This record gives sequence, structure tokens and C-alpha cells, in this order.
Amino acid sequence: MRIVCIGAGRIVQWFCEDLAFSKYRDKIKLHGIYNRTKNKAEIYQQKYQFEIVYDDLAAVIADKRNYDLVYVGTSDATHYQIVKLLLSAQIAVFCEKPLALSYDEAKELYQIAQEQQVLLFDGIKTGFSPAYQEMKKDIAAGLIGQVQYLRASHAKISTSGRIPNPKKDDQNFVGLHLAGGVYALFIGLDILGPITTTRHLNNSYPNHRAISTSVLTNRHQNNGISTIIASDSLTSDLSAEILGTKGYIKLGGNLAKYNQDYQKDSCHMAYTYEVYDNNGNLLKNVDLPLTTKGEGLFLEINHLYELWNNKQLTSPIVSPEISLSIIEILAKTNNTNDYEVIAIKGGKDE
Repeated sequence: MRIVCIGAGRIVQWFCEDLAFSKYRDKIKLHGIYNRTKNKAEIYQQKYQFEIVYDDLAAVIADKRNYDLVYVGTSDATHYQIVKLLLSAQIAVFCEKPLALSYDEAKELYQIAQEQQVLLFDGIKTGFSPAYQEMKKDIAAGLIGQVQYLRASHAKISTSGRIPNPKKDDQNFVGLHLAGGVYALFIGLDILGPITTTRHLNNSYPNHRAISTSVLTNRHQNNGISTIIASDSLTSDLSAEILGTKGYIKLGGNLAKYNQDYQKDSCHMAYTYEVYDNNGNLLKNVDLPLTTKGEGLFLEINHLYELWNNKQLTSPIVSPEISLSIIEILAKTNNTNDYEVIAIKGGKDE
């Protein structure tokens, strides 16, 4: 599989470096790279042995017969336009989350992918953690009974220690909500299923209307309840708790052991989980660390290779339904109106 990367920031660096940990690394080739600042792309070309540096997106599209997939690792606000151009040209796409900043835009992208019969993947890594996948097996086996409630947190101040303080008139600043809320919300949807209604309590930045801290309380179709927390102004242990009728699970949060920058035991790429019965007795302690330079990106690369090799157009892990539900919920709750109870389509038309 031959890959083109768009962007030359930290996330594309992670992609290139984590490729070395993929079990398919000998079957994947970095073909080309494009970045608006060409000299940065040229630096990446030398460092990671890309064959081509493109001058513009038109050149990327014109060269489509020479590669198999494009990885989009640009700023959030640019994803929709770039991905739309690529899909419309029948080019398979792996886009970093969020796929788009609105439900209608994301839905349009999936429709184009379906019409053009090309692969589209929304890069939400949570479900690819080996610990997470083992935990799901335990839940399916009934180890904690029927899951009725979960709480998941992605509250984390930047590793730089800086809390964002955007200017009031910064139109390009989208804040934490539409990106940081993705990982924890994925767990709620993946474990408890579709959400029918949501309430939100959000705080914005001091000088900007974008959301800095978000708390979502969701009612799921199966009558389960989830609380989803995200913040870039507050910090938690980044864990999730899944409560069932026979016990509970704590996923991630072992920062005493895993607390390096970008290698934390967080619920969005967990290394550990613990299973307890209703009396608080430890039933199982699972520890599955990863060797990664990109927060487990190589696991997504493995998945993309398998999808491409098997000619699958959508992911069974980050399905279009889950992807669209996440974007819809975050877009509809991207405000500080505490009195709204919002009905959720769940990736389907009303």
C-alpha cells in the first residue's frame, strides 16, 4: 500500500514514526507528501524518505494512480474541504479526527465516499487499544453483568502546561470541544450504543466563546446513561469507569506507571483495566503496554491496511454511524446553553 501524507506537523510525524511499529510495515510505502509550507514537506521527505513532494493539492490528485490512500493530518478546520476534494477524485482517505466540524459536512463526506466507492476512515484511535479490545470481550462475556452507566474523561491540560487563552476575535480557533470530546464519547457509544438525548454543561474560554470544558450527560437507546467529560483547562487521570449489574471496570488511569507525554494510560489509548465485583473485590488486572511514538497510531495503520487489502470501504470499529453520532453530538452541544435537552439522530435521517 502506497500512502500520501497531507500536512507536516506533529501528527504526521507520529504517523511516519509509528509506521515502524506496524506489522505491515514491509508492505506500506510512504509515496508523497504535501504541505502548504513546502520547505517543511521537504524536511519530512528527507527524514522519512518520501518519494515525492507535491506543490499543491491539484498535483496530489493528478498523481492518484501512483498511490492507494491519503492520510490527512492538517488542522481540524481544513479537514472537510481537503477530504471532499480527495473523495470526489475517487481517492481513499484516512482523516485525523474530527472528520468535519458539522454533522452535515461529515454526512456529505460519507455520501461522497459511498458514491465513489472509496474507503473513508475517521481517525479515532480509542477502539484499537489492545486493553480496550480485551475489556470488551470481558463485558460481552458478562463479567460485570449488564452495563447501565459509564463515565469517561478526556480532561487534560496540554503537556506544555499552557492553558489556551484565545483572543475574542480569533475566528480560526475552534477550541477543545469538537476535537477533545471525541475519544471519551466514542467509549459511550461503543459500549452503550446509540444516544437518543443529551444534556450539556459547558464552560467557554475567558475571552472566547469556544468551549474549554464540557460535561455531557447522555441517555442511550438501551436506557443506559453516560457522562462524558472533556477539557483542556482541567486535568483528570484520564480514566473511564463502566458500571454493570455484577460489578465495574476501571479503564486506563494508571498514571503511576504510565505517565510520559503522549504515552499516558488514558481511556483514549488505554494500557490497563481492572475488573471489580459489587463488593469491590479485584477480579482481574490487565496490563498491555504499547511500544509507540504516536499514541498507538500504528494500530490504526494496521487496521487501514487490512481494510484496503480486503477492499472494505468502512471500518467496523469506527463505523460511519459512530463517527456521525460523535460529530452530531459535539456540534449540537458546542455552546453554553445549560437548558437544552437535545435529540440525537444517531447517524440517521430524522
